[in-house]
Amino acid sequence: MTVNVFAVPVFFVVFRETLETAVIVSVLLAFLKQTLDGPNRDRAVYKKLVKQVWYGTIAGLLCCLIIGAGMIGAFYGLGKDRWANTEYYWEGSFAIFASVVISILGAALLRVSKMQEKWRVKLAKALETQKVTTGVEEGR
Repeated sequence: MTVNVFAVPVFFVVFRETLETAVIVSVLLAFLKQTLDGPNRDRAVYKKLVKQVWYGTIAGLLCCLIIGAGMIGAFYGLGKDRWANTEYYWEGSFAIFASVVISILGAALLRVSKMQEKWRVKLAKALETQKVTTGVEEGR
């Protein structure tokens, strides 16, 4: 006797989350390409960070699969829905955890953009001093 574990609402939630993950990974990769793959690129750092994005994505997927398998195993092993009484506590704790993670990520991304602007100013100053010391003048 087989147990039917497929549920259409769960499928749509997982599908939506997969699309969101794809968007986040593509934004991270585009950000790395825009920031580190320009004319003054450091190819080794770029490749290392791209690998870190993919390793993080795979690690997140594995964590979700392990936790999901544990919850499904516990649900069918116990034969009773023990989470129904504490459903709101679970939802609230996961929402708070997600808010903390998103806040930390947002703060880090804001800091990176400020650092990027500082580096642009430093590079512009370095190029200006290089033009002055070499005696190269533009427009003549």
